[in-house]
Amino acid sequence: MDVENVAYLYAEDKVVFLVTNDRKKYFVDDTLDELEQKLNPKYFFRLNRKYFSQLSAIERIESHFNGRLKIKLRDRDDDDIYVSREKAEIFKKWLDV
Repeated sequence: MDVENVAYLYAEDKVVFLVTNDRKKYFVDDTLDELEQKLNPKYFFRLNRKYFSQLSAIERIESHFNGRLKIKLRDRDDDDIYVSREKAEIFKKWLDV
């Protein structure tokens, strides 16, 4: 699968899923920690312990309490996704890639 077809990856109940731009979902054998070593940081950012995302999958970014950022991913309504205050500046620099 081409990297540009991957929208985001997330972990749920110790299982990692890959979601494509056309909303298909696949099981991934690697953990998010393992994927962090494999994925190109130019294209993917680790938002938190549960999510990796491509820029194209991010629908909205909002400032949140205590310097955190709240992220809304395209086609994902069931989670509040936050970037920590510590990672917020790194995330903002990544956005300018």
